[in-house]
Amino acid sequence: MNFRYNKKVLNIVIAILICSFGYSQSGDTSIKKIRYIYDSTGNFVDKLTFHDSITGEQINSFDIRQNNPFNGLPYPKFNTRFLSYDVKGVKLNELSEKIKNLNIVSGITDDFELLGSAYIFSGVYESNNNYSVITYHFNVGNIEDVIAYCSVIYVFNNRGEIIKTVDDISSPVGDRVLTPDGRFLAVAYLGNYNTDYEIISDQGCMIYNLENDSVINMVTPKKYNGFTAPVIAGTKLVIKCRNAKEINYSIMDFEKNIKYTKSYSKSLIKNGLLKKITDEGFVFEKGEKGSGIYKTDKYEEDFSKFPIQ
Repeated sequence: MNFRYNKKVLNIVIAILICSFGYSQSGDTSIKKIRYIYDSTGNFVDKLTFHDSITGEQINSFDIRQNNPFNGLPYPKFNTRFLSYDVKGVKLNELSEKIKNLNIVSGITDDFELLGSAYIFSGVYESNNNYSVITYHFNVGNIEDVIAYCSVIYVFNNRGEIIKTVDDISSPVGDRVLTPDGRFLAVAYLGNYNTDYEIISDQGCMIYNLENDSVINMVTPKKYNGFTAPVIAGTKLVIKCRNAKEINYSIMDFEKNIKYTKSYSKSLIKNGLLKKITDEGFVFEKGEKGSGIYKTDKYEEDFSKFPIQ
């Protein structure tokens, strides 16, 4: 069996998590209502504290390690920075009974006897001064390769209350962002793989409406399979996907219930000619880089339009 692609996916997930620590969007920071307490290395967030917007007094806290949803499994722990268990000799079906929605790589039977460890990575995404997102990834390794996985995502408001839990995505989870108004959570899913590292299910982005608990599943078109990522530009949620030649953008306008889409050549984007994504459109530098002449591709005039559904 060959698990090379699954290991690659894990490396991508780890890189996403490391990059997400301390990331923030602009917002009212006159009093920091959500604060991040780092460990002794200064690299990893150990705790979130929540503070009154007037007095700055702490009103709540969340310890990332103590509240790990995968704490308490009946297996020996490794003494590492991230929680991990020695599951050598444990069968997958036994682990599946203890872990909700554990996804197993296609081609691996549920009575498979494990040879490695189960380890958990956590990441923090800050969406301005009012919301924060914590993600826990549970990965089961067989020596060096991931053969089972699941994720749990918590969305917090600035009072330290969990306003949304996502624990049912049946695919490795990638980037996740929250719109500045706290209304929509977007989570990229990377698709499931078999033991020959072939994609066997859709990739895309789940968009959760936190106001009415509805979900939009934006499946990535097959021609762009390989990369999908949500980002925030201004007040807009933007979903990017790409292939070897072009990058496709979907801009979600939830007020108008319209999805604007347009594709650009990768060379145009990589050459640095896309200067800014605004609430009105994409701002490009015309001609040579450094020309100082700009044009805007406007959503209403230059993009294709579809209803959000």
